[in-house]
Amino acid sequence: MRPRLWILCALSIICLAITLRMAYTSHAINQSEDPRLIKNPRTIGDRVKNAKTKGEKTATVGLPYIDYDGSESTMEEALASYSSVIAEPVAIKSYIQEDKHLATWYKFKITEKLSGRAIVRCSPCLSHDEPPAELLTQQEDEFLVNHPGGSIEVDGVIVSSPGDNTVLFSVGERYLLLIKLDYSSRIATLGAGPHGVFQG
Repeated sequence: MRPRLWILCALSIICLAITLRMAYTSHAINQSEDPRLIKNPRTIGDRVKNAKTKGEKTATVGLPYIDYDGSESTMEEALASYSSVIAEPVAIKSYIQEDKHLATWYKFKITEKLSGRAIVRCSPCLSHDEPPAELLTQQEDEFLVNHPGGSIEVDGVIVSSPGDNTVLFSVGERYLLLIKLDYSSRIATLGAGPHGVFQG
């Protein structure tokens, strides 16, 4: 009886090992990469296609490196070079840049000027993409800001580009900003990028 019992135990162990191996192999096959996926997505279009292939509703893209104007300035230098205002976004429009990154146009309304003087004029002013017509303004208490990041729907997929090195402004929130302004276009430059933004 003992030899037979030993054989039965050995067969049971072998069967269990085979079952576990088959389960692992099946899991690995199911988890293998779908051949329809784009392996090295370089564009937002590629990421949207991958998200749809996987049945996902969201996708993320990275942010480009940006050398913000005044990012290495001390607080005293920044306050001397820029105007400090409290303002809130009243309109937002995100868009795609060269099918690789997201950027957003914000229209701000000034609620208070803290520097007590005319807003510093930028010279030279930085170049930007053309702002959308619906956000254009010539009101003295309004200005536009072009900023990296944002969120937009592409073919049913929500594409966003969150990150620690940028700020995503929200309508209705108030912010303390350091700005220079192009008076003709009403487009402002943020001093020190996200480091010159304080939410109130």
